[in-house]
Amino acid sequence: MKRLYSLVLAWSRTPYIPGTAVFGLSLILQLVVGADYDRHSPFFSGLICDSKVYDTWATSILHGDWIGHEVFHQAPLYPYVIALLWSMFGQHYAVIYLGQALMLALTVLLVFLIGRACFHRCAGWVAALLCLLYGPLNFYALKVLPDTLGVLLHVALAYALLAAQRPRHWLWAGILCALLIIARPHALLLVPLIPAWILWGQADRPKRNKIQTAGDSLKNRGKSGIPELAEKLAGTFSAFYGRRSARPPEISPAMAPIALHPAMHLSPRRGADFLEPGCPRPGLMYGMDTGVRAPRLQRRFPNNKSLLDTLITPLRGGLPGAGVPSPRPDVWNGFRGEGTPAPKTISQHTNSYQIKLIYCVAFLVPILLLVGGVACRNYTIEPDWVLISCNGGENFYMGNNPKADGIYCRMPGISPDIEQQKVDVKQVAESALGQPLTRAQISHYGWRKGLSFIRSDLARYFRLEALKLKRIFSGTEYTNMYFLWFERAEFTPLLSLFTVRFYFILPFAILGSIILASAWRRRGLGVLYLMSLLTVLNMLIFYVDERYRLPLIPFLILLGVGGTFRALQMARSATHTHLQKAGLALLFLAALTLTAYQVRTEPDRLDVIPQLYNNLGEVYYKKCDYHQALKMFYKSTQLVPNSWEAAIGVGKTIFAMGQKDMGVHLYQQAFPNLDPELQQTYAKDHDLNRLREYGEIKP
Repeated sequence: MKRLYSLVLAWSRTPYIPGTAVFGLSLILQLVVGADYDRHSPFFSGLICDSKVYDTWATSILHGDWIGHEVFHQAPLYPYVIALLWSMFGQHYAVIYLGQALMLALTVLLVFLIGRACFHRCAGWVAALLCLLYGPLNFYALKVLPDTLGVLLHVALAYALLAAQRPRHWLWAGILCALLIIARPHALLLVPLIPAWILWGQADRPKRNKIQTAGDSLKNRGKSGIPELAEKLAGTFSAFYGRRSARPPEISPAMAPIALHPAMHLSPRRGADFLEPGCPRPGLMYGMDTGVRAPRLQRRFPNNKSLLDTLITPLRGGLPGAGVPSPRPDVWNGFRGEGTPAPKTISQHTNSYQIKLIYCVAFLVPILLLVGGVACRNYTIEPDWVLISCNGGENFYMGNNPKADGIYCRMPGISPDIEQQKVDVKQVAESALGQPLTRAQISHYGWRKGLSFIRSDLARYFRLEALKLKRIFSGTEYTNMYFLWFERAEFTPLLSLFTVRFYFILPFAILGSIILASAWRRRGLGVLYLMSLLTVLNMLIFYVDERYRLPLIPFLILLGVGGTFRALQMARSATHTHLQKAGLALLFLAALTLTAYQVRTEPDRLDVIPQLYNNLGEVYYKKCDYHQALKMFYKSTQLVPNSWEAAIGVGKTIFAMGQKDMGVHLYQQAFPNLDPELQQTYAKDHDLNRLREYGEIKP
């Protein structure tokens, strides 16, 4: 048992194995649920709404139409990714779902790495597991929609911003940001926000060489401290390893100065750069156990301040000792602080505005090139500037109009069919302005209509924004296409494995956001707040949808987990008063109360069930499974007896089954009672055209 414990502990300290385990667990779980989805769900190959549009778009790209003939109406990156996957592995829907399973596994891995970098290894594990078990993230990975790709790019950009230290790192961060903009155009908000964060939001982080840091420590302490330090270090090694392995290494005081040498804390390849031939093998400490370094010494000896004060600073840079052959002269002189001074690059400060401006330029250049390339492509097709896609104006007006309630709300005269909306928006705008319009002008028309509504009634607009904010932090699925709870009950019971819901995350996210707010400039926490702010602003500007909220989830989880760990540390700390600890408890209770209020006042969304059965009927009808289609349409009519849309579905299904006269009769009764927008949609339905031709009915 002791041996097993030591093996597990050594495994957890290996830098790559925990991340590989997180990635593999997420991928296996997604593959298992995907297999169940393939066997039981008609939505695996029966696509509706936006999924159908992306499928058609990717198919045209695969068949050679890489440039296209129209200005992009929706963000273009996702269909190009699908076409690329199909060109490599074949045109199968399973290729898309497998690719999105890999994307989700990468997202969980990056959440683990961010949590470990910002807080603690255990915080990274907890955040990754919560992200792994969050239902909507896994659910939308089973849909032909760009949301999984968008979440991956959000988290990858956050990780790149946290890890960026050199201009080339910021260049890669700019490439990721450009890809995110092409996948999700609302990320254009990051173009001013991230340079502002680079210039003013980062905490001071002096970039110093390990050897110079150790040399400063040696000059401050004096050479006489080495023997005592060697004795203490040897005893520390024995105590440290004796608790954690069955066979602790035999470390004598004579070996301690060797272990303290700066080259011993590097890998064999990097450590060899600091030593002359004949020196001890570099990477000695790297091969033994990295747990002897400062952070784990702090956890191993939390109360021994004198020992930590003696050990931690030298351990980070290393010290030369007796019996160790001299390193290269330039390194030795820089280490001792004598002779030739260290190169200027060693003491450069990363927070000088000159270097920060270089970082901003390195970040912005790939954005200008990639986004500018898409804008130029749109301009060559239609001589007006559209940066990414031209549906921004219509989406803005859908979320900000006199009938808006914070979620998706169709404009008057616009068909509910996504394939027809592009044509309808053009007709509405041109009829209102009385002239032909380009796609950019149509988008501007939507922006002007939305802004006109805001200017006409500011009080109503602020109430609408408050309603949007309430729905952003709500547990209800506000969407108009796919519903997790419906498919879990009807087709894919394995979706019940994903037990984490928004209600569980919300109180911890509130607690963590408040506790960590004072340290937002340290440890890169500002990146987590920045990416959360981006998603919230997107929904406040447009409208609330479960799909648009998904990029917010990983960052709420990270803030919640990090804040909870910080609260537990404060609760155990003797430096915080009982009043402060009571304040923490009251803050958490307030967050729980807010969450309980949200649960009690949320609508159940039962009103969408008839439309879901209509969608299912259409899916089965396209598959020529007419008996199942009739069953779904009949379920819709049982819930809403006067559902004329379901009646038309029943009519065309019966017509396809051979009972043509009855199908024509149902169509004649139902069509005049439809909304005008639905009449326009059904007037262009090819299957209904055959029915009308048979009965000689005019649409």
